[in-house]
Amino acid sequence: RERNEGKALLWQQLKAMLIKKFLVNVRKWSVASLQVIVPPVITL
Repeated sequence: RERNEGKALLWQQLKAMLIKKFLVNVRKWSVASLQVIVPPVITL
């Protein structure tokens, strides 16, 4: 029983790590896409 709880805790930590990584990637990607999209608009 305790082993299952340990596994669940490990899974939660893993999930949290993946979500954090995903959010960081999304932020990087959105910043990059803004840098691509915004300059042409400004030059217009």
